[in-house]
Amino acid sequence: MILGEHSIGKVPDAALTVRGQTQSYGVFLAHYSSHKAVEEGIISLKDTDVRAKLAIIGTLGTGGLVGVSSFIYYPYLPSLGRYVKTICMLGTVLITIGLATAAASRNVWHLLATQGFVFGLGAGLIVFTLPPILPEYFDRHGGLAQGATAAAASAGGAVFSIATEKLFESIGTRKSLIVLAGINFLMCSLVSALAEPPRKYEKRIRSIATWRAFTNPVFSLLLVVNLMQPLVFAVPAMLGPEFSKALGYGPGFAAILLAINSAVGAPSRVILGFLADIFGHLNILMVGTAVFAFSTLTLWLSSAITQNKVLWILFIVAYGVVSGCFITTMNSVQKKLFGNELYYSYSGAITTVRGIGSIVGVPIAGALISQVDDSRLKGHHFTRPIVYVGSLVMVSLICLVAIRILDAIKTGWKLKR
Repeated sequence: MILGEHSIGKVPDAALTVRGQTQSYGVFLAHYSSHKAVEEGIISLKDTDVRAKLAIIGTLGTGGLVGVSSFIYYPYLPSLGRYVKTICMLGTVLITIGLATAAASRNVWHLLATQGFVFGLGAGLIVFTLPPILPEYFDRHGGLAQGATAAAASAGGAVFSIATEKLFESIGTRKSLIVLAGINFLMCSLVSALAEPPRKYEKRIRSIATWRAFTNPVFSLLLVVNLMQPLVFAVPAMLGPEFSKALGYGPGFAAILLAINSAVGAPSRVILGFLADIFGHLNILMVGTAVFAFSTLTLWLSSAITQNKVLWILFIVAYGVVSGCFITTMNSVQKKLFGNELYYSYSGAITTVRGIGSIVGVPIAGALISQVDDSRLKGHHFTRPIVYVGSLVMVSLICLVAIRILDAIKTGWKLKR
C-alpha cells in the first residue's frame, strides 16, 4: 500500500486545529477593537481604532512568515522528510507559547509579538509543511483528500469562532487564551505524532527555482494568482464579525454568522474536492474564483451600501461554499501543471508569494475601512475594502482563464484539467 490508514487523518487534524484557530481570528479582531478588551487591560484604548495593526496579528498568525521562506524551504522538504515529526512538534510548542504568553498582554505590540509572531511561526511550520505532501499520497483522489483537509479547517473555524466568543463572555480574555493554548497543544501534538514525510521519487529537482522559471508564462501567471487570492480570501472572515456589528448585529450573533460561514464551508469543500477529481482541479478553481468575485461585487457590496442584513447573510453562504476552493485545488493544480520533478521547486517560489499575500492582505483591507469609532461604524464604511477584494479576485480569475488557454495550447484541449 502507498498510504497507511493511520496517516490519512494527519492533515485534516492539523487543519481542524491550526487553520480553525486562525480562521476564527475575526472574533479576536472584533473583541480587541471593543471597549471590553480595554477594560480587561489586554489592549490600550489608543490601539482599538487602528484596525490595520490589529489585523496584522491575525495575518501573522496564519503562518505567512514561514510561507515567505518556502522558496528555500520547499525544494529541500523531501530531504527533511525524516524530521517532519520534529518540525511539527516544534510548531506545536511555538503555537502553545504564543497563545499562553498573549494572555499577559497589556498592549497591541505584545499581542503582535506573541499571538502574531510566535504563534504564526508555529502555525507556519505545520500548515506549510504537511499540505504540500498530501497530493503525493493521493494520485487519483487528490481533490477529495484536500477537500477533506479544507473541510476540517472550515469545521475548526466554526467550532473555534463560537467557542472563543463564549470563552470571552464567561472567563475573560486572558483565561480564554490559556484554555486555547492547552487545546492547541493537545491537538497539534497528535498531528505531530502522525505526520509522514514526502514520497520518494527517482527524479526530483532539489534546488531553488531560478529566474528562468519566469520565462514560463503559466508559472508567472500562477504566481499572480497565488498573490491575488491570499491577499483577499481571508478578508471576509477576518472582517466579517466587525461588518456584522456595523449592520447592527451583537457580538454573539456576529460570531455565529462567522461560524455559519465555516459550517457551510465544511461539506462544500469535500464536494468541491470530489468535483475537482471528476471535472479537473483547474476547472473547479476557475468556477470557485468566479463565484467569489461576483458575489463580492454584488451581494457584499450591495449589503454595505444599503445596510441590508439579508444580502450579507446570502454572501456569507456563497463565500462559505467557495472560500475553500483555492486551498482545496491549488496544490493539485501545481502538481498537474509542473509534474513531480518540478513540484517542490516551483511550489516553493509560488508559496513564498502566497505567504506575502497572506501577511499583508488583511492589514491592507483593515486600513481601507473608514477610521471611525467602533460605536459609529456602519456598513458603508467597508465599501473600499470590499471593492479591493472583488477587484483582486477578478484579476485572479483573468489569470486562471489565461493559464487554461496556454495549457490547452501546449498539451491539447482536454475537458478535464
